[in-house]
Amino acid sequence: VESDAHDVKTTWPISPSTGSASDAGFEEDSISGTVYIGEGCWGAPLRTNDWNRNWTRNSGSFNSFHWLKITRDTIEIRTIGTDNASSVGSVSDNDRFTPPNGIDIWNPSNGDVVYITNQKYIGRPIVQVTYPYNLQYFGQPQAITLTADAIDTNGTVQYVNFFVNDVQVGQDSTFPYEANFTIPTNGTYVINAWAVDNDGWHNISEDVTAYAGQMDLSIPLSSNDDDAEEYLSDGSVDLTSSDLELCVEQWVWPISDEDQWVGLRFTDLHIPQGATIASAYIQFTADENQTDAAVITLYGQAVDNANTFIDLNYNLSSRPHTSASVQWAPTTWSTNASNSDEQTPDITSIVQEIVNRSGWQAGNAMAFLFEGTGTRSAYSRDTDASKSAVLNISFSYTSPTNDIGESTKFDALIFPNPADDFIRIKWDNDAPSTIKIYDINGKVIFSDTYTSGQAIPTPYPKGLYFIEITQNNSSSIQKLILQ
Repeated sequence: VESDAHDVKTTWPISPSTGSASDAGFEEDSISGTVYIGEGCWGAPLRTNDWNRNWTRNSGSFNSFHWLKITRDTIEIRTIGTDNASSVGSVSDNDRFTPPNGIDIWNPSNGDVVYITNQKYIGRPIVQVTYPYNLQYFGQPQAITLTADAIDTNGTVQYVNFFVNDVQVGQDSTFPYEANFTIPTNGTYVINAWAVDNDGWHNISEDVTAYAGQMDLSIPLSSNDDDAEEYLSDGSVDLTSSDLELCVEQWVWPISDEDQWVGLRFTDLHIPQGATIASAYIQFTADENQTDAAVITLYGQAVDNANTFIDLNYNLSSRPHTSASVQWAPTTWSTNASNSDEQTPDITSIVQEIVNRSGWQAGNAMAFLFEGTGTRSAYSRDTDASKSAVLNISFSYTSPTNDIGESTKFDALIFPNPADDFIRIKWDNDAPSTIKIYDINGKVIFSDTYTSGQAIPTPYPKGLYFIEITQNNSSSIQKLILQ
């Protein structure tokens, strides 16, 4: 984004050049070029639009700004005139890219949107990390061998570089591509591989995330409906309370105090089924000074994946409880304090029971229910998300050997190859595999699940294709010729 022109401009993709096609030191380059846009002019003096080159896409001189939508696959650039700003509608946080009423989107001869598409696959090798597999857990830091598959669509792979947390840890120029790496400490490791072909083009694999040793999670409430209160007297549920009163709602006389349930739900818990929970507790921030005696019982909701709380009578108390429960007699709370006095006792037994459920999966939600006597008032998420409850869990886990297999290489036979209107793929078990077919540009043109030996239709033009076969955490990429 160029920021000195005070006018409107966009370019075709260009790269620095001293060749015969150069204009002012640049020439068009559709593969690796850069698209330049002027930042517009809204409140600064306009300048004359008088410097178009042969790589200029569109240009003008009017008050404007650029509206960019950036996704994994495409960047969309729109130029917005601002002279009518006072009459333009608004966008919402939930729908940021539907043009509002009255908006003035510039529509020059080359179209009202500049699209920059992801050129990741065109003419480039295909590469995939095959070990470790995504979301693999190592019980402790240790030495491992990183492996990758790589194949080039129009030449040969020269070498593969391996990266861990954006630091290169190895290079291999011979298939199978490998690099030795020693996991240094407990923590999270993001692994990817870069393949470079004989033309100098490179491509980057999808990220693989692996974990080692004890993991420490701190999970806040994700929405205002994830904390709730329910009156024992009539089962009515309040999703918008300004505070959470554990577990008696105190009223000013002559209104009687009200016993109630309190519920908390934490989402997206990346804890594998059967992990060993080392410690767990919930941290609150006190909303008031309170010294009276209180005795609170905590339960978990005995389900695989807890649903959000809703405004339905008895929605909290009717939820099934875990066998495990924890008694809590909190000490004095001080307004805005968030220390050991404002955290629950260890609730490892509750969390462990839920994680041990056969239907529990990493990424599921977990809910906790509170009942008791006395009052401790904590901030709700509706009042201040930064002071609302946080679930803290430490756990360890080692991915089972049968999840990994003896080898991350997946042996499969494609036949016939060359093929015509169908193929079959044979592997040595009865489990289904995901089959993806890529065209010469690396675009996925087919994806489905098949069992070994099942006929797979191939109604595509003659030419070279690539097939990726994935089962559990093992995969193989192979060439396919259609004739």
